[in-house]
Amino acid sequence: MLGRLGGRRIVSASLVGSVFGSNFIKKESFCAASETAAITPSHVTIADVRIYQYKICPFCHKVKAFLDYLDVDYKTVEVNPISKAQIKKLGDFKKVPVAVINGETVADSDVIIKAIRQKVESSKQTETKMRMNSLYSGNDTTKWVTWCESRLAVMLYPNITRNLGESWKAFEYCGDVESWSATDRISNRYLGPVAMLFANGKIKKKYDIKDERAELKTVIDEWLAALNESGGKGPFLHGESISMADLCVFGVLRSISGLPTFNEVMTMSHEGKALSAWYAHVQKAVDQK
Repeated sequence: MLGRLGGRRIVSASLVGSVFGSNFIKKESFCAASETAAITPSHVTIADVRIYQYKICPFCHKVKAFLDYLDVDYKTVEVNPISKAQIKKLGDFKKVPVAVINGETVADSDVIIKAIRQKVESSKQTETKMRMNSLYSGNDTTKWVTWCESRLAVMLYPNITRNLGESWKAFEYCGDVESWSATDRISNRYLGPVAMLFANGKIKKKYDIKDERAELKTVIDEWLAALNESGGKGPFLHGESISMADLCVFGVLRSISGLPTFNEVMTMSHEGKALSAWYAHVQKAVDQK
């Protein structure tokens, strides 16, 4: 069946890029959905924002964590990872996230966040501006934002697709996307896990990953050590003040919430600093508008 769809390599590469973004072939990506958008209720409207996403795309969740913390209104469109029909309507896009902001289409999570920051800065939302600007205080914020993308995000794909069972679980959501046709739900539900499993070895080879779970835990331990070193007694990277780095790491991990990889790493701790406790603190900060 994969061959009839143009070859396993084509399908698997397409899915990897779509779900995990061009960081795996270069940086970020999305999946295509119908034009039915889910509304995320909030209290601040700075622009008409629509995010084209994959449910399990870490870069999409990075953008959404930023928006959620600022309590900015936005809508989401779930993209079909095989056809990418929804983002193809916007232009020559093959990856997510893609955003339409006041009619202007932008791609790449960093570019989207920059565009949102500009909208906030030009708005009359003084409190939102203050919340946003406080995220970027701290000399090491940029360092850890970059680390999140280059070290943490690239480890997720090999872990959630390391066997057929986990790969199957990762694509479970595809059967419940109401905005897709029945054919799209079924094809993604059954082809997705196989294609992702097929591409797993290629990604591990590219990033020289030998033991994906052990290496992910090493990466997570780096973050926990930073929380201990910089945060001191506070729950965040900078102690009592949440940073953009906290939001980025939180968003990337939230993309795999409920999957076996997520459940396993949430048991980790470093010198008394538990990942689950930090995650809960960020979740609370994001939820408290």
